[in-house]
Amino acid sequence: MRHTWLILFGLILCSLSVDAADLTKISRTIAKEPKYQSNPRYALLVFGPEAKFRMWLVFDGDVVYVDRNGNGDLTETGERLEPSGNATETAMLRVTSYSLPQIKDPFTGKKYGPLKIDRQALKKDFVPANKEERERVESIQKNGTPIRIRLGGGETISQLGHLFCAGEASKASILHFDGPLTFRLVDDVPLKRGEKATELRVELTTPGLGRDVFHAMSFEIAPKNLHPVAVIEFPGKKPGSPPIKESFTLKDRC
Repeated sequence: MRHTWLILFGLILCSLSVDAADLTKISRTIAKEPKYQSNPRYALLVFGPEAKFRMWLVFDGDVVYVDRNGNGDLTETGERLEPSGNATETAMLRVTSYSLPQIKDPFTGKKYGPLKIDRQALKKDFVPANKEERERVESIQKNGTPIRIRLGGGETISQLGHLFCAGEASKASILHFDGPLTFRLVDDVPLKRGEKATELRVELTTPGLGRDVFHAMSFEIAPKNLHPVAVIEFPGKKPGSPPIKESFTLKDRC
């Protein structure tokens, strides 16, 4: 028999109970913008527990404007960023990369570096060859492609995120770095009875705002001897009988 069980997480890691900032209350407006050469695409990065440092990314063709000091003025010197190298390509996608050696949160004084940005785009000359490729192209044309951001904060600790850009600043998704942490189930995989083990994977993350906004911390942030605990609730042996709860310590890291 195969059953899908409800997974209830009592995942514990020190003091991860700090309330996150309410991202819905953040004003998504830009004080001063340059004259764009194409239709701009907007994304907003915020930093720290209270999300006070807010850094806009605005893509204009192959150029990205980065509000690296968080003052809302994208016309300042040093905020127009060219690609860091030649674009890489797959059969379907063109990936343009950008890099900043360091940024500094003016509210906390914390420095981050480097900041690396990868932006995917559908190749103009790509012709889908099958149904799967046609469906993917239609999805990209409708929803766009994500940008991927890697943020360094030391020799080993880093943060990874991705989000989709919007055609208007007021509708921009928000990616939250260095915010209060929680756990996220990586794969929504049903647990099944049998001899073969089911892999249960979780990530340390700070929730963002918008469609498919993703953020994850490197596991080096947690001490090596500290492990999360998954509390899983199984259905009772008979209808109406109390559920069976089991605890599992998640010791492996990757």
